[in-house]
Amino acid sequence: MLFFIALLLRLVPTIFFPSSVSGDNFQYNQIATSLAEGKGYSIEGQPTAVREPVLPFLTSITYRLFGQDLRWMFGFQAILGAITVLLAYWLGQEVFSKKAGWFAATLTAIYPNLILFTRTLLTETLVALFLTIFTLTLIKAIKEKKNNLYIISGLSLGLLILT
Repeated sequence: MLFFIALLLRLVPTIFFPSSVSGDNFQYNQIATSLAEGKGYSIEGQPTAVREPVLPFLTSITYRLFGQDLRWMFGFQAILGAITVLLAYWLGQEVFSKKAGWFAATLTAIYPNLILFTRTLLTETLVALFLTIFTLTLIKAIKEKKNNLYIISGLSLGLLILT
């Protein structure tokens, strides 16, 4: 139930309060547009390494699938934000208790910045997701001594660094 509340809290601002593209948003959008059009990782036709690749790559996929409408990317980020709420629950439960898991998930679900950043083309939503995956899987890998969890932890850390 908390997942759906978190999703709703993230989707409502996206639907009713459209976001403009400026500043860092503009650069991420430019790179994503360039990737979607097959022009490579560039801003205004010039190759660049000014921004990390994960967000522009994911945004370019939504552009290819649904057209260049940021609401689709913001909707995708809303889903990722709600997934982060579930992961916060599992992390709190793994480290402390079920009660702590619910507390962590509730705070993650209602934290204003995590809600509002889903409607911007910035990395915060992805960073929260990958950091939570990394922490949860690393703790479980250490406890359970499972190689696949170390691999997932390492992959999520790699994605975090590239975000």
